[in-house]
This record gives sequence, structure tokens and C-alpha cells, in this order.
Amino acid sequence: MRKFNITLMLCIAVITACLGVFLFLAEPRGIAYWATSLLSLLAISITSVAYAIRLINTNIKSAKIQATISASYVITIIAAAITGSSVGSIPYIMQSMEVDFIAAFDYIWPTLLLGGAIASISYVLAHILISKKSINLVQS
Repeated sequence: MRKFNITLMLCIAVITACLGVFLFLAEPRGIAYWATSLLSLLAISITSVAYAIRLINTNIKSAKIQATISASYVITIIAAAITGSSVGSIPYIMQSMEVDFIAAFDYIWPTLLLGGAIASISYVLAHILISKKSINLVQS
């Protein structure tokens, strides 16, 4: 299951990065239209790479631990995608409402704070779980 998780995470990272590049190159209307999707895809890609790197450096083969890490990964990418799309919506808010950056940021800061906290906490808990199990494997 460990190899499956690593493969899945790296595939998701590559696919989202390719979609982001395609979106960047194909959208002629300007940053306000593609920033939301691009930053959401970027957040998913970075999160996937971070989880894959963390799993590559371990030797945990327990199905329960891998399932827990997969659940944590799903929670993290959902929260990261929401956070990324919120940040990406700032140019659209600025353009459509004709406000400056600070006024646009006032609309998204609760989502940014909550999504970032959920993603960070989920990743840190997975990291702690992996570290704890890795130490137990070394001691045995």
C-alpha cells in the first residue's frame, strides 16, 4: 500500500502541475480568470509532493497506518485546494468589485486561515504518526 500511496501522490502532483501549466498557457483573458484554478492546482501539487517525499523516507508497511496517511492526505489536499483557490480569487475580487488588495483580502482571510490551519494540522499529525512509527520500527 505504501508504493500505491507514493505512486498516487506523485501522479496527482504531475497531473495537477501539467494542468496548471496548460491553464497558464491557454487562458488568454488574464490573471483574474485563471489565478483561482492555478493556485488551487499548485497547492494540490505541492501537498502531493510533500506527502510523497515524507512517505519515501519511511519504511512503514502497516495497512492501518497507510490508510490513516491516505485519509490525512485527502483532507490536506481538499483544504489546500480551497485555500489556494481563495488566494487565487483575490485578483478577480479586485477587478470585479474595483477594490484594492486589502479590501479583497478582507473577503477571503477567514477561508485562508481555516483552510491553512486544517491542511497544516493534518500534515503535521501525519508527520508525527510517521515519525513515531519509524522510531518504533528502528527500536524493534
